[in-house]
Amino acid sequence: MVSVCSALSCPFVHAEDVVVSVPAVADKPAALPEANPLVIAMKVRSEMAARIMNGTEKPPEALIRLRTLDSPSGLAIDPDASLAYAARDIGNRLLSAGKRVEAEEFFRESEKALTTVIDRTPAQSSRERADLLSSRARLRAEYLNEAIAARADIDEAIQLVPDDAALKQLRAVLASSRSEFFKDSAGK
Repeated sequence: MVSVCSALSCPFVHAEDVVVSVPAVADKPAALPEANPLVIAMKVRSEMAARIMNGTEKPPEALIRLRTLDSPSGLAIDPDASLAYAARDIGNRLLSAGKRVEAEEFFRESEKALTTVIDRTPAQSSRERADLLSSRARLRAEYLNEAIAARADIDEAIQLVPDDAALKQLRAVLASSRSEFFKDSAGK
């Protein structure tokens, strides 16, 4: 029988040609998924949103609790950035449940936390600062109806990282949805 491909390049490798190495059993058991900080934080945010939806907790109380968590997002990042991402997540959950007024409180908290992080981020950290500005621009444009502030954020981000295609694409998306605020510099 003639083989059409070699074992190195052929996707049809036979089982007898494959050497499988099994890693040694670790001394400690793998962490349970429930112990993962991301899973724990997601569960906390989900339960918080559910309590707000059913009226057993008010947004101001939930925001106070959210601020007291070590990492509300479950990520090992700046605490204010973690709060911003967690608050946005809860806002999205509430918005999808038709709780627009309650959601806006969380979006405002997210904006405030992002502003705090942006103010602390030095201009020399242009990539990080541009990412934060981009996140705040999207939040302002999509959830807070603040197109002028969103434009200022995205324009500043593009000044920091002028060759970033994702920032330019975000600007184009914002310009298409709110063209009245982007007319004079649509070519940026």
